[in-house]
Amino acid sequence: MEEKEKKDFSTIYEIKKRINDSNFRDYKSKIKSNEFSFIIEQIFPFKGGEKEETNFSEMLKKNKNTIHPNLLKIYGYYKDDYYFIFKEITKCSLYDLIEVNFHFSEYHIAAICYSILNVLDFLHGKNFIHFDIKSVNILITKEGKIKLGGFYEEKKENQPLFGSPYWISPEAIKGEEKNEKQDIWALGITIFELLEGKPPLSGINPMRALFTIAEYDKPPSLKKPELYSPLLIDFLNKCLNIDYKSRPNAKQLLQHPFINDLGKKYYNSDIFSEILIEYSELKKLKPKSSSYSYSYSDSISKSISKSKSKSISKSNSDSDLDTDSDTDTFIQKDD
Repeated sequence: MEEKEKKDFSTIYEIKKRINDSNFRDYKSKIKSNEFSFIIEQIFPFKGGEKEETNFSEMLKKNKNTIHPNLLKIYGYYKDDYYFIFKEITKCSLYDLIEVNFHFSEYHIAAICYSILNVLDFLHGKNFIHFDIKSVNILITKEGKIKLGGFYEEKKENQPLFGSPYWISPEAIKGEEKNEKQDIWALGITIFELLEGKPPLSGINPMRALFTIAEYDKPPSLKKPELYSPLLIDFLNKCLNIDYKSRPNAKQLLQHPFINDLGKKYYNSDIFSEILIEYSELKKLKPKSSSYSYSYSDSISKSISKSKSKSISKSNSDSDLDTDSDTDTFIQKDD
């Protein structure tokens, strides 16, 4: 990474208000301007050597320069002892909703899938693969917009195995093919999460789950499929087609009636703002408790060993700040 990038980001921001103790360095300001909202993600040092770190830097640069309304924005990044990545701030993830027992209806699922398929169609058209579609990487902003977080890689030959075990497709595990169809499979597993609270096989060891998925001769099935419409079941089965060559791509799935009719209709409504209101109420009633973990140690990825995130929020007064998390407020100033 160029020294100029590091200097720019390490000198523009300073802490306006610190809510809780934080490991992050205090940024000194040379530029004075408007308040700026972002999350800092701190990526721990690499253990894979200079080549792997260079690949990660190149991936970050491409992610930063890839813009779509449903992609989480990366405002910038720089490397010191760690990587510091400045991202768009969001209100909650779909995993946060699962933790407080939010009930996802079919029209919630359809609108979410419509959002994600649109961004996947965009990424796949630019030769990117996300590799890590799951509820924790699907986020809702305070404005009620769906954003896909995480990182995405360019498709390449001899692609290493990336992703989180319960969401990886059979063909990727077996080394037959690692392409954009893996994202479609992972979207199907994410639908399981939203409907049943966890992905299939989440009760067993992640490595054992990989072997089990590789041996699938038919897709996993919902515990009570009779509770759902034939349209949703058909869409889910298409996402989880064991034959990846016959599995539809994102563009094709956008034409499925579950998405093209129901999903598009509710995506253009206030559905996600309504979800945030209910989420705020549910948080008061039930403390977060998860039956399975999303730690990076469960991720099959050579890029990141650990991560640590802190929320950075825009605020005009203390009452605007979410004090439930470790939060600093940064400002950007002109000279």
